[in-house]
Amino acid sequence: MKRGIWSMLMPVMAVILSVTAVSCDWIERSRTVEEVPPRHVFILYSVGNNDLSSHLKDDIEDMVSGYVPGRRDDRILLVVGQHAGSSSYTVTVNPSITRIYRNAFGSVIRDTVLVMDGATDTLTASSGMRKALSFIMKKYPCVSYGMMYSSHGTGWLPQGAYNSSFSLSAASADAMQYRPNVVFTEYGRYPNVKSMGYSCYRSGNVLTGREMEMGEIEEAIPMHLDYLLMDCCLMGCVEVAYQFRKVCHLIGFSQAEVLADGFDYKKLGADLLQGGSPDPQKVCEHYFEQYDSREGSDRSATISLVDCWKLDSLASCVASLWNEYGHQLSAVNPSSLQRYFRFGQHWYYDLEDIFIRAGIPAERLSALKDALDACVRYKAATPLFMNEFEIRHHCGLSMYFPHYGRGDLTDYYRTLDWNVATAIVK
Repeated sequence: MKRGIWSMLMPVMAVILSVTAVSCDWIERSRTVEEVPPRHVFILYSVGNNDLSSHLKDDIEDMVSGYVPGRRDDRILLVVGQHAGSSSYTVTVNPSITRIYRNAFGSVIRDTVLVMDGATDTLTASSGMRKALSFIMKKYPCVSYGMMYSSHGTGWLPQGAYNSSFSLSAASADAMQYRPNVVFTEYGRYPNVKSMGYSCYRSGNVLTGREMEMGEIEEAIPMHLDYLLMDCCLMGCVEVAYQFRKVCHLIGFSQAEVLADGFDYKKLGADLLQGGSPDPQKVCEHYFEQYDSREGSDRSATISLVDCWKLDSLASCVASLWNEYGHQLSAVNPSSLQRYFRFGQHWYYDLEDIFIRAGIPAERLSALKDALDACVRYKAATPLFMNEFEIRHHCGLSMYFPHYGRGDLTDYYRTLDWNVATAIVK
């Protein structure tokens, strides 16, 4: 009887063992696929504990509406984010790192892989940035990283310098006590712009903010970046590009301000995570096309993609010209220069136009143009910017003009890598 039962059970047991073996094999193969190192990791570093919070959240939603890699793809999409918990900035929101992917059914999954301490790890502190990016390096070891930095931005300026020279309206000044490093908001003006990485905090009736200077950001990036895209205002300076030359190969940024819609996030995933290699130039092209197709003040954009590894030749050329034609440069009328600023924030002029207006000989200007062409891979600009100034010349890089500078800024400028290489400011 027992032998009979065993004979009956043997086929069933064989099926169970077979299914178990297949299941184990599938689990093992899945584990093997999971352990394959990613081919590329893209990081959206979204600093939104400020008045851009809603816009930056919309950017993320736009991004996930486009191409998102699968769970076991060899490309990883990560969002390092911190966004305002309330418009009053009284709620501290913990920064987090989220991996976004599509599951086997095509649904978008947002997997929070790290929650940081909001009190000490703010994304506008170099310690917080290094902690987040070091975690990513450890969890997703890879030979190819790229990053989009999205927030406010003021180019090469030190913390608080941009806002301390901006006059707020009397009404807004009466409504709140402002400190020099308070977040900049365009009260009553449309369209809004993204004006590096303010985080806002309110204590009583006082609103304060913190920014990261570009040197802090450069030192806080622990990995080499194939590309760094700056979705921030006024970052398209030669000073910024030269500062980041040791940590990134290509940098994409705007010489003027960036309207609050930012880059074309719906196409971001396809440009950077689908098909062949990541294509940051496509990202820049789509940025320009997005705004160039609009009308009125919304048709406002400047953009360039720069090879940071080829900036040394440009630095040598500029150093030589500045040393040889210093007298002519000092006589240039700043009002004749191509500008990229509004509200009198005159720290951003077209690099090439400075030398053109100084009357530098044609053969020397040709050498400057060759140096620019070697490092500027892509550039584009609309004819006007917010109907406030014309863009008649656009070389793809802005630069400080110290002959129309400001004492404290000029002192700070001496410390920048670009000035060490060029000796523009003695």
